[in-house]
Amino acid sequence: MDIHPKNKQDVGKRLAFIALAKNYGIKIPYTGPIYQSQKIAGNAIELTFKATEGGLKASDGGELKGFAIAGSDQKFHWAKAVVKRESDYC
Repeated sequence: MDIHPKNKQDVGKRLAFIALAKNYGIKIPYTGPIYQSQKIAGNAIELTFKATEGGLKASDGGELKGFAIAGSDQKFHWAKAVVKRESDYC
């Protein structure tokens, strides 16, 4: 297993953003989205994230992929995932 990233520029940029924000107090986004909470409504689960500067979206602009959910029986099922912004609720 190779733990060295092939794209070192992106890793360097992320580390530089962390240093600028945390050590120098510059107000820039330096993390990805951070899970904040969940709410179950019928057969849907609504997840809330913080640190979403610029909004959330699929990297290719299409449908989100790779989401699965499990109930208390711990059986996983593929799930459809969509991004909604706070403005979508008003």
